[in-house]
Amino acid sequence: MFVTVKHGAGQTEIFNHHCRIVNFMDYIKQRCGLGAEECIDLVDEAGHLMNLSVQQNSLEQASNILMPRRRYILIRVLKQDDPETVKYEAMLDNIERLHPVVADHLRKLSNPKTKEKEATVKKHRATKEVILSPSAKNKSAFRAKNTTNTQRRF
Repeated sequence: MFVTVKHGAGQTEIFNHHCRIVNFMDYIKQRCGLGAEECIDLVDEAGHLMNLSVQQNSLEQASNILMPRRRYILIRVLKQDDPETVKYEAMLDNIERLHPVVADHLRKLSNPKTKEKEATVKKHRATKEVILSPSAKNKSAFRAKNTTNTQRRF
């Protein structure tokens, strides 16, 4: 089996992913004209990061992570001064036009403060739902009680 990797100005390369991750990553760098010191990774067309860069020296099989016959987009992983901050840069030209979802995911992955804001908004929404839920239960209990009282009168 194989996987397809998109990069550059709409170029695609086919790779056999039934090999060790270290060999797979080295071969991608070689075929795509990148230096051995480059830190790269892949994202699928839905924008999900494969996290191969974390395991780039692993002896595990790439086929355990990558799905056969799928298309992936090559990205560059740029480590920042802060060890927790990593920037992801697509190596496919016109990524915003060709794959807007992927471009959006890469922006979110590269900006950890956006993640924190989203988490805060989600927590806030969850709190509102919890507050609203008991009143909804009270209303349904009130209706059930009124229905029972109404039935007893007749």
